[in-house]
Amino acid sequence: MLDRFGWGEQLVIQVVRANFDQLRLDRNRAAPSHLFDTAHALAAVRTSYELGLWFHDALTGRHTVAEFVPPTDPDDEAQITDPEELAALREALEGHRKASTQVRTRLTASVK
Repeated sequence: MLDRFGWGEQLVIQVVRANFDQLRLDRNRAAPSHLFDTAHALAAVRTSYELGLWFHDALTGRHTVAEFVPPTDPDDEAQITDPEELAALREALEGHRKASTQVRTRLTASVK
């Protein structure tokens, strides 16, 4: 819809620029103080993921719809020892990812 007004490209450039600036500023704040804040780190990973999707779409000319799934705490994974339970959880996770992607695709299509 924004493309009809000629704002789409400028808006995308502003969002991408803001994401790169946020990563740079967070890195600059964290480096001198050796800050270890998992919330900021997770936000940086999410922003990097979104920038990666944007870059991939820019190179391929496609529109990738994929939801960010935060990494799990390694200690949480270590508690699951049953291979069948782990396989069931991975299958459920894949189902949730597909459902999330479908919802995001519908939302994207309804906005256009």
